[in-house]
Parts: sequence; C-alpha cells; structure tokens
Amino acid sequence: MKRSLLHTLHKIGLAAAVLLLAFQGNSQQVDFRSMTPEERNAYFAKINAASWQDRKQMLGQLGIVLPQLPNDSLDPKRPAHTFKRPGSNNWTDSAGQFYAQSDWGHWTNYDESKTGTYNLPNPLVAKNGKKITTAKEWWSIRRPEILADYQVEIFGKIPANTPKVTFEVVSTDSTVLNNTAILKKIVGHIENANNTPDTPRIEISLYLPKGTNAPVPLMVRVSEYFDGPPPGSGSQPPGAREQVLALGWAFATVNTSAIQADNGAGLTKGIIGLVNMGQPRKPDD
Repeated sequence: MKRSLLHTLHKIGLAAAVLLLAFQGNSQQVDFRSMTPEERNAYFAKINAASWQDRKQMLGQLGIVLPQLPNDSLDPKRPAHTFKRPGSNNWTDSAGQFYAQSDWGHWTNYDESKTGTYNLPNPLVAKNGKKITTAKEWWSIRRPEILADYQVEIFGKIPANTPKVTFEVVSTDSTVLNNTAILKKIVGHIENANNTPDTPRIEISLYLPKGTNAPVPLMVRVSEYFDGPPPGSGSQPPGAREQVLALGWAFATVNTSAIQADNGAGLTKGIIGLVNMGQPRKPDD
C-alpha cells in the first residue's frame, strides 16, 4: 500500500500545514491569518477526521485489517534507550535519531543486523525470468516493467484524461526586493471540462534579476510556503530567494496547495478530484 498524504502529515506534524499562501481563491486554500486559535484548532480537527475517514475507505478497498497495537509508551518492542523529546510526542535516542511505531507494530531500526533476510530484485532480469543483455531490451522490456511498478505501487498512474493547462502572466511588479528584481505572477489554468466546483491551478511566483536581458539560471522551489516571511515576523536573514538573485540568477516558487491539498481530506478535490470527478481514489490512482 502506497504511503498516504495523511501518513506524511502525521510524520512532519500538522504545524507544517499552517503556512501562508501566495494566492487566494482556491477552495483548498485557507487564510489562517484571519482565524482565531480556536478556529484553527477546529479546522484541523475537521481535516484530521476527514483524512482518517479517507484512510479507512482505502484500507477497506485493499481488504487490510490493521492489528490492535499497544500504546507506543508501553510497547515492549520499542527499541531500548529511546525516550520522548521534551515537548514532543516523537521518540529519539542519545544520538538524536528518530523512532516511530508503524501501523503493523514495527519500529524504526538503524541496525543493519536486525533487518532480517531479504533478496533485492535484479533490475536486469525481466518478470518472466529473461535476462536483459541489450539496451534495446532494457528500453522495450525491463524499463516499462519497473515504471509500471512505480506507477501502480508507489506514485499512482497518470490519469488518461490529464487536462490541458494554459499559462498566463497575471501581474508584473518591477519594484520588489528594493527594486532589485522583477516579480511575475504566473497562473496555469487547468481545463475543467466537467465544471467541477473545485478549480485547482498552478501558481508560480517568478523573480527575475534586474539589469540583464540574457538567459540566466533558474532555481525553483516547489512547496506550500507563502512567498515571503509571515506578517510581524520582523527582520529576516537573506533567504534562498535573495541569495539566488544576488548571484544574478532567477528564482521561482510553485505553490502546491493551489494544485492539491496535502491531506487526506482533500483527495476528492484539487487536481485529484478534478480528474476523478469528485470520487474516491482507487488503490492504484
């Protein structure tokens, strides 16, 4: 079973999701600045409940029944000499290594001698046992097999009805960063042929250094981060954007939340919901 977005959120903590976003108007984006602490807590409680419901639905499709496990604090399988970090629910050891109990009762392990026996598949042997000896056989036989495994078992298949995207520069500001850069806000409009209520889009903030007309290298950050420090955060040391622009390079951010929310509650919305027409995913989607 592929790792869910919820599992990822559980590992990094919900705090990582409380990020200010560069654009407004998408149904999956929330302006946390306008919320009270109570409203934020209620919002995340709702997201968490819906995420667990999606997880339960997927486990049901796969016919998986998870074992009843002891509390991690009382689990006799928990590695020795581990303890909780102050102010955290995460387990660690004196070397600062992270430990977690999996849904199957296994704990994080850093000792190779305790991994058990296993056989790694030979990348140059096809599933029918044929040995791959030429580049042509690799490209026509083995590589497609490996790619199919990644699509079905890890990342999910590319939808057959992938929608068309049309890009547009929606604004240009030549005064940003003390007049040292030009900021172009770019939106990739994703075709919504079925007129679903959710309207995901690709949102890009592109910073170009002033004073050059020649092509320059471009660094791209793909994340949920709001483009700039949060309000009231005070002075900040030069970030990646400023350091890249100081080299005469360009810098861009792509806001992933405008495309797809990073939680299980959003999996019938966003780009996933659009191509699935609001229906739950199948295991290999």
